Amino acid sequence: MEIPKITDGELNILNVLWEGGAMPASDIVKALSLSIGWNRNTTYTFINRLVDKKVVRRSDPGYICEAALTREQVSLSETATFVNKMFKGSLKNMVASFLGGSVSEKEIGEVQEIIAKWAAEKKGGGGDDGE
Repeated sequence: MEIPKITDGELNILNVLWEGGAMPASDIVKALSLSIGWNRNTTYTFINRLVDKKVVRRSDPGYICEAALTREQVSLSETATFVNKMFKGSLKNMVASFLGGSVSEKEIGEVQEIIAKWAAEKKGGGGDDGE
C-alpha cells in the first residue's frame, strides 16, 4: 500500500490517535481544542480527509476513529519523501548535510551506534549477500 502524503494538520489528528488509541471524534476535538486551539469544524475536516485517504478508519455508532497506519509506517514514508525531495534520494547526501550542521560529538556517537547495531542485525539475519 502506498502511503499518501500526510499534512501537518493531519499529523495532529494521527498523533492524538497514536497516543490514545481508537476514540470518538468528539474526544479528538477536545484534545486538539486544548492543545492547539482547533475548533470542532477544523478537526472534523482533517478527520474526514484522513478517512478519505484511508489513513484513519471510522466506525459508527459514535464516530469512532482509529489510525489505519502506525507511526513507524508514516515516519518511514515521510522520511523517504524528504530524502527524495531534498537530497535526490541520497541518504549519504542527507547525512553529509546534517553532519555539516551543528551535530554534537555525542549525537555522532549515537548515530554510529545505531548504524553498527543495524549492520550487526542485518549480518546476523541469515541472508546470503554473496559476500
